[in-house]
Amino acid sequence: MADVVVTLKCVLAEPDTDINEAKKKIKKEIESSKFKLLGMDIEDVAFGIKAIITRFAMDEAIGNYDDLEENLKNLEEISSIETIQVSRAFG
Repeated sequence: MADVVVTLKCVLAEPDTDINEAKKKIKKEIESSKFKLLGMDIEDVAFGIKAIITRFAMDEAIGNYDDLEENLKNLEEISSIETIQVSRAFG
């Protein structure tokens, strides 16, 4: 069975949102969902708002990451979540 690599764009709620705190909470949600965090990058969105581009891997047999996405949307630091890419990884 292959792994699935997912890239999410987590847009922060406010320009003054603590990025490090948001990253810690995102990492905690991913790891509590039993997924493997692959990396995080910061991207400018507009008007001082930033997004955390988050990549994680999950077993293809799991099927979806809907619960994780919902949990991330409920974080006070996050205003929206967008799936950027989903791809299979073999190896």
